[in-house]
Amino acid sequence: MPPDKDSGDAVSRGTVTGTLTYRERIMLPPDSVAKVWLLDTSRADAPATELAHQIIENPGAPPIAFVLEYDKSAVDQRLSYGVRAEIRRGDRLLFTSDTHYPVLTQGAGETVDLLLVAPSSAASKPDASLTNTYWKLTSIAEEPYQHVTDNREPHLKFLTNESQVSGFSGCNRFSASFDAKDGKLDVGNIAITQMACAQGMETERDFLQGLSAADRYRIQGDTLQLSKGDTVTLRFEAVYF
Repeated sequence: MPPDKDSGDAVSRGTVTGTLTYRERIMLPPDSVAKVWLLDTSRADAPATELAHQIIENPGAPPIAFVLEYDKSAVDQRLSYGVRAEIRRGDRLLFTSDTHYPVLTQGAGETVDLLLVAPSSAASKPDASLTNTYWKLTSIAEEPYQHVTDNREPHLKFLTNESQVSGFSGCNRFSASFDAKDGKLDVGNIAITQMACAQGMETERDFLQGLSAADRYRIQGDTLQLSKGDTVTLRFEAVYF
């Protein structure tokens, strides 16, 4: 039975508010989508944990207002929290935050204004590193992937010290050995946890098939492409917390 609204067991909600803006004097296309996350950014060696997010369709002209509602009991005053945002049109990244915007703890408040930047062209920006980078899934077999479930977003990370690739595939965590050199990739047998989910199972199946089949990789800017021969199986985007 859900808690009574007047009960002391009711969830105490808080809000983080603010705006998104960018310097370019351009209008956003009407089919663009802004997404804003409230994240626990305490652990430098692990992906940030999401506390809340908001999706804003057709956000219009900046400044774009956002409201992130979160559970106050999930916040630990000893830890660090921040807000990240991006604006996309389909699979194309238009603007993104590229710096840490702290909130809630360690002197930070509940209001923050983010200045987003346009991604640099691949020709002018160094390629991201294959290893020790958080790679977020953006497409499977050239079909754009948009994360909409309550599960964590599918992602992977190639770890140099352990020669292991690990991450989240849609419902379960996975890990496997790997060898990568000069654009060639060999992924070993994939071990996976055995959770059953109401959502994400089909994505997980296709994600793991694409990873297992891949024998080549290519990095251009902040984009990672895995392929089997000339057939692209998965695409990812580097995320910096």
